[in-house]
Amino acid sequence: MLLIIDTRIEGIIRERILVSYYRYSAQKAAAGDSNIDDVCKLLRSTGFSNAPGAKRPPNYPESYFNRVHINSDFINMVIGRLRSDDIYNQISAYPLPEHRSTALATQASMLYVILYFEPEILHNQQAKMREIVDKHFPDNWVISVYMGMPVNLLDAWSTYKAASTALNNTLETGNVREQATKYANKVVKLHTPLEKYLKEGVLTEEFVLDNIPKMMNVMRDSNVTLRWLMLHTSTLSPSKCMMRDSNVTLWWLMLHTSALSPSKCMMRDSNVTLWWLMLHTSALSPSKCAMRDSNVTLQWLMLHTSALSPSKCVMRDSNVTLQWLMLHTSAVSPSKCVMRDSNVTLQWLMLHTSALSPSKCVMRDSNVTLQWLMLHTSALSPIKCVMRDSNVTLRWLMLHTSALSPSKCVMRGQQCYSPVAYVAYISSLS
Repeated sequence: MLLIIDTRIEGIIRERILVSYYRYSAQKAAAGDSNIDDVCKLLRSTGFSNAPGAKRPPNYPESYFNRVHINSDFINMVIGRLRSDDIYNQISAYPLPEHRSTALATQASMLYVILYFEPEILHNQQAKMREIVDKHFPDNWVISVYMGMPVNLLDAWSTYKAASTALNNTLETGNVREQATKYANKVVKLHTPLEKYLKEGVLTEEFVLDNIPKMMNVMRDSNVTLRWLMLHTSTLSPSKCMMRDSNVTLWWLMLHTSALSPSKCMMRDSNVTLWWLMLHTSALSPSKCAMRDSNVTLQWLMLHTSALSPSKCVMRDSNVTLQWLMLHTSAVSPSKCVMRDSNVTLQWLMLHTSALSPSKCVMRDSNVTLQWLMLHTSALSPIKCVMRDSNVTLRWLMLHTSALSPSKCVMRGQQCYSPVAYVAYISSLS
């Protein structure tokens, strides 16, 4: 009730309603049995807003619920009962193990709300949160707290360390792909028996009595599938427009990632990849911008590194190289500039040391040499300057003693000389 009030009626409106009620009920207020002070304390503004772009207030909604103290032991007993028992005896109605989260959905939504009365569990008690997620949210991350009030756990638990860590197992790419594919396949699979049962004149009393087990299985599967699809494609509040758009995308992807012929598997996998990437590239806080940018980069790279025909293998390998290089050449702190510069150098080198035709082997070998030299001639500490200078000398010598034409074999043959002897040799030639 408190969450619905705060969602549907803004704090300033609640305060005006209370003031108006108090002014027009002076007789009751004067009787001495009024609880107006407690009600005002409970319903005063929390700072929460549904406006687009509004930020979530700190410690919300646990600070909101904490306005009226409730015994901590009692709360822990309620949480323990909800997380361990089937209080509504729904398991018998949903005997299949894959339907367990649906059977426990009602108490799962209660558990979601009551956990805010004991935020220590959400923040630090990873074992309990792992147990709760594994039992109640192993295959779903959007729940219905009340009619018309869905909640996305990815957004609601983002500020709680233990809760978000436990939920990461549900949101793994493999699990998300498995759930999307499973329910998309069920939509196609259940369409045939539903059409059969819903034809005019089929559902007679005798037919229903003779086929109760089969019909119950189809109805149960249909309800579970429809519930999952509706929750995970539901429209959220304006402040969560980006997540709503992700759900619309998810709806499209689920319809387009159903079981396809082998020739279309690549498209299906690409759609699943795109789904994962879009969910993980939503707007994040400034402290997470680097992760967002990495995800955007990863999206581009994964889409451009899909399996290609043999004639395009070189392009594919270049994209894989580019993926590694781009991830390792992002902006780093000043203390890591040397590593960044080395990565930039490595990017250039790797792009120029790809497999070449036999006629270009000399150039390839030179590039390999250059890679080794450039990596070993980076800025070093003062005590290593001698080694650096030696590397610079070695680099110059190796670059100028590469494989040359036959007319220059004499010069090539001098590559084993020491630097001093080589300088003397060049002088004698001049």
